[in-house]
Amino acid sequence: MGKIEELPIDERGRLQLTKEIREKLGIKPKGRVRARVEDRELIITAPLSREEFIAYMGGFIRGGKPPMDPLKLKEIWEKSRE
Repeated sequence: MGKIEELPIDERGRLQLTKEIREKLGIKPKGRVRARVEDRELIITAPLSREEFIAYMGGFIRGGKPPMDPLKLKEIWEKSRE
């Protein structure tokens, strides 16, 4: 586990990640991160790569009728990459 850092939050409530953290997570300028709250913890992770997304979604795609319209899935993927 890495070191715990206190990060600044600006007057608009935005969290500011240090350059070191951005580099470790591979976050590009104007990039995106994934975040979730568990109990009283904020967990920030790097965005999924295309390959990771396909592997993750592979569990939802089986023989027969897809559970979701493939075009809707594509739309979700494209929005996640903005």
